[in-house]
Amino acid sequence: METREKIKEVAAELFSQRGYDGVSVRDIVMKAKVNLGAITYHFGGKENLYRELIVDMAGALKENLTEISQKKGCPTEKFKEFIRLYLTYIHTKPIRARMVFREMAMGDKRFLDIIYPYIHANSMILFGIMEEGIKKGEFRKMDARLAVYSMVGNCLQFIQLQPVLKRLLKNEKINDEFLEKIIQHTTSYVLGGLKAEKRR
Repeated sequence: METREKIKEVAAELFSQRGYDGVSVRDIVMKAKVNLGAITYHFGGKENLYRELIVDMAGALKENLTEISQKKGCPTEKFKEFIRLYLTYIHTKPIRARMVFREMAMGDKRFLDIIYPYIHANSMILFGIMEEGIKKGEFRKMDARLAVYSMVGNCLQFIQLQPVLKRLLKNEKINDEFLEKIIQHTTSYVLGGLKAEKRR
């Protein structure tokens, strides 16, 4: 692994455990086994490193979500794609996902200032898909904002609860096969709650 990527992986792990203020440059370089000037050389400092980790994840999600929203197809299919995208991303990048969720829960101003533009943009895309579905009669009438937050929350719980799930689901391995089961379950559960009742 290249030095730059090694630093990012180590920093994400430490930030996910202790937050920005609980991690020093020395902590990162010692765990990454790189020299003290490596963070300044590659990132210009700890804050820029922290920013890049957040933007990497949030920016990738925004790019993919924009692509999904612009595809032809019904809102139901777009939400299916979003759920698969989101769960796959946080499953394959668990440490970075935990870092983002920890900072979000703590409400750190530095973090919120960096991520807010992405959260706002992604929310607006999802609201648009939700409102289109309501307008077309695919989804029942509801507050589109709350519905979106509930959908995202359902996706997040499986990454946030993984340490507990590993104990509760003793016979399950948290692998790609289990991820597919979670995607199918979450999709069915979320869309089942959104669907408009068919008129008789």
